[in-house]
Amino acid sequence: MASAEVYDPATGVWTATGSTSTARYLHTATLLPNGQVLVADGSNPGGTILASAELYDPATGVWTATGTPTTARLQHTATLLPNGQVLVAGGSKPGGTILASAELYDPATCVWTTTGDLLTRRTDHTATLLPNEQALVAGGIGDYVYLASAELYDSATGVWTATGSTSHTRADHTATLLPNGQVLVADGFGGGYLGTIPRAEVYDPASGSWTRTDKLQPGRFSHTATLLRNGTVLVSGGYSRGGPLLRARTSTNRRLEMLDIEWRGIEFCPANRNVKAASISPRRIGPVADCRTPNASREISRECRCRALELSKSASQTVSVTRHHWH
Repeated sequence: MASAEVYDPATGVWTATGSTSTARYLHTATLLPNGQVLVADGSNPGGTILASAELYDPATGVWTATGTPTTARLQHTATLLPNGQVLVAGGSKPGGTILASAELYDPATCVWTTTGDLLTRRTDHTATLLPNEQALVAGGIGDYVYLASAELYDSATGVWTATGSTSHTRADHTATLLPNGQVLVADGFGGGYLGTIPRAEVYDPASGSWTRTDKLQPGRFSHTATLLRNGTVLVSGGYSRGGPLLRARTSTNRRLEMLDIEWRGIEFCPANRNVKAASISPRRIGPVADCRTPNASREISRECRCRALELSKSASQTVSVTRHHWH
């Protein structure tokens, strides 16, 4: 699609705005310091992987072309660095080759320049800017394998260095910078017999290590995770083993010292929601589901808009021992 919309939180209303000059998906969108939004690369509806970028000006609602990236790619990451430049890393290029290359976009000159390559080729990974101004890249898919490795980008030198690996290989996960400077990685897809990874881990930049924390139920991938102003993380939607999610369970993870993380499930199938959901194909899940009430069938599909929301509450320290309670 080329269309775009703007959401007004004061009114809860979406309004159409200018369309991009090129329809694309599996691209990235990055808010720049000047208030504009950089959209980069992706694929057009015909399946051609793009090496193009556009800028959205919220003052006019207009998109304009900007400098051409050095490499066509999709399923990459784009990270705003402290110097105002945007780091684009990894992804896949035409032919399906997974990339290790990275490049920088300079909003002052609208020019893309290459920077140091990732240590490991990867796509479907995450990238998170840390308080120490390094960018943490974690997980993803490498050369025919799902990854647990992670690496750090130093914007001062343009060099990547290895850091601690996660306990599980994963892709299509989320990574969220917490108020204490640590990074919460949640779930994802592990490939093969591993399937969905119902595990969350916290990365400590001071030690370069990962610590397991409470897991979501059900496990999910291709979801979203958003840090809220109160310090909690909102995880929404995604896919589980059966397809798009319908509901979640509640678990409480109590750490023996200072870290207390809770995941709270919120049933999001409001009453009187007159939606019928057809079964997913090609793998048939079951009969048509009625999502009009909270007690509706758990059958799920693309048409059923009932979503599972989960909240995590995090404090400021981590320790190594965890006790779980599910209900």
